[in-house]
Amino acid sequence: MSKEIRLDVREEAFGKGKASAQNGKFADKGISAGKSSFAWKVLCSAGVSFRKMLGSVLFRVVLFLMILFWILFVWNIRGVTAAAGGSYGVTPWLLPHFFASSIYVVYGELLLILLNCNAPFLDSTKAFTLSRSGLLPWCLGQILFIVLSNLFFQVLMFVTEVITLLPYVSFSTNWGAVIYTISGNPMILYQFTGYGSIDPDIVTSMAPLEAMGLQILLCVCFGSAVGMIMFFINGILRKNIGSVVMAGCVFFAGYLYTLNMYFDLDLADKFFFNWLSLADYIDGSMDYGRHVLILVAMFLVFAVASCVGVKKRWIGTVE
Repeated sequence: MSKEIRLDVREEAFGKGKASAQNGKFADKGISAGKSSFAWKVLCSAGVSFRKMLGSVLFRVVLFLMILFWILFVWNIRGVTAAAGGSYGVTPWLLPHFFASSIYVVYGELLLILLNCNAPFLDSTKAFTLSRSGLLPWCLGQILFIVLSNLFFQVLMFVTEVITLLPYVSFSTNWGAVIYTISGNPMILYQFTGYGSIDPDIVTSMAPLEAMGLQILLCVCFGSAVGMIMFFINGILRKNIGSVVMAGCVFFAGYLYTLNMYFDLDLADKFFFNWLSLADYIDGSMDYGRHVLILVAMFLVFAVASCVGVKKRWIGTVE
């Protein structure tokens, strides 16, 4: 029975014919238990998951929603540029302003959850990968994949932003005339259809490359921590409960934000789902460095717990 399962998995994982032979050759050289180093097995395990992600329907859904959200965000900003005759383009440094919006930060968090909702990334082909790599290298490979996929998510956010700004995009190390104009007169956006906004505090307090770097670091730390938590919860319960819990946290964060506005309870800033807006760090209400360290610590704690869980078989490695 085990031989039949392995044959089925090999065919499903690597296809048929010439492609099957080539991929089988790669797998034999890449994650063979007897010939490969521990580090190479970890890298190959992460690479297999990354390749599967790129070919999945879920990835296409995330990409489609990402483009849709950017279109909604930049449409009125494009309108300002068009009304000015198109002589000045929009610089593609809008990511910090995207996450400074109370609406779009929810969209961004949901996309990050959707990207990692399959953790611990088990399917019918994992039996073959596990038999070649071993439990611990496989687990470390999935942890590495979570970090790399969140880095890749930020690259996609930038690329899709540039695409949606065409043909009005302009590259500069400054914010550019359009963003400066909107930050000085935010009401100008209401003359055009769209839901984008420019945060004046970010424009006046930070250089664009500084703001982009800080925002990307914060998003990667947040996404990696959330992905690792989902990996652990889904693995322990062997269901997608982690995704449900994290999605619930997004809306709970919004509820805390509402309570803050009406009752001045100062609760929202304590919850890590409300840590993605750079504008909150500019006014001194939150400590950027401390929050990054907390997110990294959360990631490391759940990463270690997941490795222990896999070794102890608390986290299931077959479905």
